[in-house]
Amino acid sequence: LPAVGALHPDLAVWMVEHGYGRVLARRGLGVVERELVTVAALAALGWERQLVSHVLGARRVGAGYAAVRTALALGATQADARGRSIAKRTWTRVQRVAG
Repeated sequence: LPAVGALHPDLAVWMVEHGYGRVLARRGLGVVERELVTVAALAALGWERQLVSHVLGARRVGAGYAAVRTALALGATQADARGRSIAKRTWTRVQRVAG
């Protein structure tokens, strides 16, 4: 959010209210499941910055370490070598933060 807010404060508000609020409020998947699916997709795509953010988000909304690791692993199976490296590096960062 700070990076988006630096672009323009209204953009940060819009992102939270519409980008996250509307998506997370949809029926179907719960917030934990939605974050885990996002983690797997971002791992498969190799989008590191967003992956780190959503891994942390998944933990914040209650996803356990095992579930996050599984989502990362599932995504990594669909990634190229660079994406697999990003998933591994992300998991290492998560473990370091967890202490």
